[in-house]
Amino acid sequence: MIQGLVSNCWRAQLEQDYPLESLLEQAVENDYRVVELRQSCLGTFEDAQQMPSAERLARLPERFPEVRFNLAVSIAFLGPHLFPEDALFAAACEASIALAGPGQPHLRLVDLHTNAEQFGRNTTREMAATVARLARALERRGGLLSVEHSLQPWRSFADVLEAAWELLGSDNDCLQLCFDPCNLLFPGDEIDPLAVTAALQPHTVSMIHFKQLRQGQVLERVMDGEVDWRALARCIDARGFGCPGLFEIAPHEGIWNSLATSRTYLDDLGLSLG
Repeated sequence: MIQGLVSNCWRAQLEQDYPLESLLEQAVENDYRVVELRQSCLGTFEDAQQMPSAERLARLPERFPEVRFNLAVSIAFLGPHLFPEDALFAAACEASIALAGPGQPHLRLVDLHTNAEQFGRNTTREMAATVARLARALERRGGLLSVEHSLQPWRSFADVLEAAWELLGSDNDCLQLCFDPCNLLFPGDEIDPLAVTAALQPHTVSMIHFKQLRQGQVLERVMDGEVDWRALARCIDARGFGCPGLFEIAPHEGIWNSLATSRTYLDDLGLSLG
């Protein structure tokens, strides 16, 4: 059973001023025990500039001790000029620590700023150095950094991740991949999600996001579509991924029904994670 979700599933509700705490209560009632709180979908727990508030977020692990939280932010981590002192990264580190409660802080980064053309202007070594120094900064605080592939060509992104692991040496377990098979289709570089999944080392993957595409659009539930989840489910089980699985379906008014039908769809495929 998939036991997690990303809070941007609740965008429609948050935009109607549903309290985040109420949505979390309903998540617990529906047996979701892993919640990734995504920047721009934190409700009153971030400011008008979408800067997360560590002070406010610290209340959540106390109120929901059965939930494992992590924080996700969008930041240009694939550029050569991002440092741990960056205001957003520093705030995100503090917020992830506040969210962790007694557990390990976990921050997930996605780069929606560096497109394929900009990505090609930087060297693998420059980008890997950025990723490694951000991971080290969080590791010094006892935390884990996850990075997610999005707009960039997968093979080049994977090269950056491998180079960052090499730079980190024996400490490279502080950096992991947030794996989203649907995102592999966005750059249009003819990558086969099944082949990528089969090649991943399970211990390097911190979580798997579940959504579905048709004609390039994220659907409101996981179902048959451009990503062959039937084949991927068999591969994920065969490879022994033990990480959490989190839904990241398109937000809308009927989100809870869509989450339930998405869970049933994946359960029927025999997928087990978390």
